[in-house]
Amino acid sequence: MNQEQAPEEANFDQIVAMLKDTTASCPVIFNCQAGISRTTTAIVCGALVKELQLTRELDRMRGIVPDDILDALKKKKLGLPGIDIEVQEDRNAMQMGEFEVIKELLAAYPAAKIAKAQVDKLIDLAAPPPRGTGVENIRECIIESKMS
Repeated sequence: MNQEQAPEEANFDQIVAMLKDTTASCPVIFNCQAGISRTTTAIVCGALVKELQLTRELDRMRGIVPDDILDALKKKKLGLPGIDIEVQEDRNAMQMGEFEVIKELLAAYPAAKIAKAQVDKLIDLAAPPPRGTGVENIRECIIESKMS
């Protein structure tokens, strides 16, 4: 990935290929030269893969572990089910990732609202405090690049 540019599809494929044979509990570290936007983008992508892995691992426990315990674990670890798919925060639409291309995607595929909410949660977690524990909010990077 190049600094200050959108990642290419091949970059996402590399992250998936790297993680596909690991377990959800396998730690992953991402870093780039600056340790900011490329790292944050990779963290969000990697977290999506890890959440999918965790979901599959929990689903394999159905019939062994009671459903209410599995559902509680999913909600605690993933925010699912019951993740809020509507923008209800006091941030403006752009800060919530309500870009035109995203609006068009959601209009064409309404079921994608859940996926967007999940990605938004991960972007917020990768952002600096108080919303997250990371270094940079990649939504803010997009806003800044569009304004310059």
